[in-house]
Amino acid sequence: MAYIFPEEGCGIWFDNLAIPKNAPNLTAAHQFINFILEPENSILITKEFPYSNPNLAALELLKTDDPALYKAYMEYPATNPSADQLARTYIIKDVGEATALWDRVWTEVKGGE
Repeated sequence: MAYIFPEEGCGIWFDNLAIPKNAPNLTAAHQFINFILEPENSILITKEFPYSNPNLAALELLKTDDPALYKAYMEYPATNPSADQLARTYIIKDVGEATALWDRVWTEVKGGE
């Protein structure tokens, strides 16, 4: 399987670690986020699943620990698109009540029911 960036561009996404305003254990939520953001823990996720990692300290650890994996990660367009590709991305907007229609169409396209 290969990542392909469409010529016409594509939607961009933003991952985040968030705590719901009614979280039952706010202290544990903060502790978990702090744990994940520690470079030595953050890089474990990247090693298992080479997903975008904005943690520069973690990437420096990867560079030292596994130069070949670091090079592959940095050259992989799915995790590090070029400036030209980023310029052709757009933020996907909430389509409100049309969400159900979009979901049905995508399910049909994917061969679902």
